[in-house]
Amino acid sequence: MSVMPAWVALLVAAGLSACSTPSKPPALLQLAPATLGQALSLQQRVTVDRDGQQHTLDAVLEVDHDQLTLVGMALGQRVLTLHHDGTQLHSHTHPLLPSQVQAADILSDLQLALWPAARIVEALPTGWRLDATPTTRTLFQGQQRVAEIHYTAQPPWLGRIELHNLRYEYQLTIESAMQEN
Repeated sequence: MSVMPAWVALLVAAGLSACSTPSKPPALLQLAPATLGQALSLQQRVTVDRDGQQHTLDAVLEVDHDQLTLVGMALGQRVLTLHHDGTQLHSHTHPLLPSQVQAADILSDLQLALWPAARIVEALPTGWRLDATPTTRTLFQGQQRVAEIHYTAQPPWLGRIELHNLRYEYQLTIESAMQEN
């Protein structure tokens, strides 16, 4: 397996600077794995930028029709296991991770970056909208821009993804490689 997933890194960074981070609302997305529209097996290299600090991490993501599994390791230890079947979300986090590391937030960021825009739009609560082109997504709550995502390829996992969370002031740069089965 690989090292800590991007989504964990992001939330670890958020947890380490929790004093300056506003309270997070409940996670935005928990779409069924089948709504991705295909099976995936990815290794990801992720760079997290927050508060002038940069961390590079690795991730392993498996998605099929019935299940999403994300496993993360850091410094040779498993720090996160996340399973989502579309109805229930189960996770295990390492005790040393800050309490701010929440599986639902990881899943929401993951789906916002990788799932088809049409599926995201269908799932957004009232007052939220997603403007999407093949190279950019912008998420709004009311008139406020919440996040921007930039893609270098389609489907997104074939290139570089840059997710800018404007509300919580972090950036993820994600580069994926398909795994051979």
